[in-house]
Amino acid sequence: MLSIAGLFSIASWKLGVAFVVCSIAYIVYYYFYSCKYLMKVLGAYQIEKKDNPTLYNIVEELSIAAGIPVPKIYICDDLIPNAFATGYDPQHASIAITAGLLEIMNEKELRGVVGHELSHIRNYDIRLTTVLCSLDRIIFNCGVYLIVAVLGMLYSLFEGEFSIAKIVIFVFVAPVALFFGVPIAFIGIPLSKILYIFFSKEREYLADVGSIDLTRDGSNIIGALQKLERYDEIIEEKGVDTDYFYNDTLVSGLALNVNKPKNWLKSLVSDHPPLNKRIKRLKESAN
Repeated sequence: MLSIAGLFSIASWKLGVAFVVCSIAYIVYYYFYSCKYLMKVLGAYQIEKKDNPTLYNIVEELSIAAGIPVPKIYICDDLIPNAFATGYDPQHASIAITAGLLEIMNEKELRGVVGHELSHIRNYDIRLTTVLCSLDRIIFNCGVYLIVAVLGMLYSLFEGEFSIAKIVIFVFVAPVALFFGVPIAFIGIPLSKILYIFFSKEREYLADVGSIDLTRDGSNIIGALQKLERYDEIIEEKGVDTDYFYNDTLVSGLALNVNKPKNWLKSLVSDHPPLNKRIKRLKESAN
């Protein structure tokens, strides 16, 4: 049976190379296959014009207004009202609308939502969000991995029989791991999270404004956000748990709306600005 030291030691260069290769592969996969991944997570299915003419016509019309190709359109049977845009450029983009959103939105509000998602595509937010999500995960994994590896080497130093090899590994490898691991764990991880949150919130504000630019009517997106805000209050009153829907970083980052923060701290670390602030900004910009 492998010892704990054997599991955690990073003395072997092969393990380091494998980690780098896996990290690169992870970014490549997330970059090119984020759409397939997201639709699989959501259980979404692609539709054609005959399946939902109203939705398809809205997406087609606003795509022309945005000057981008018509993205693939998916519907997710989940009752939580939401929408997503994903892909790595406008030529390989998709949008997903949940059944819950289609149920509560009228045609004007649906235009506002679609305009918001198409603005994300036009602004290449879908690419940046995908890359930032993957980098955030890699930075987190690197920081945690290096710290745990040092603890494994420390354990191996006192486990079993004494050997010069153990001392050599600990003296020469552990300081290097700490040199990179501590800054990554205590500076890199918080910094990457802060930058991701800041970027995500700003892009949501811009996409809201972009929706007005595409639909030429601010009441569309404002009405949609107000309806989502009322829905959030209903969810809060009933105590419905929707965390399962947003337990993936990429899903949360690309969503039109996320769970209403229960306190100021959760609001601070949320990757979306509160709906009331988004509505307020849009109304102020309209005046």
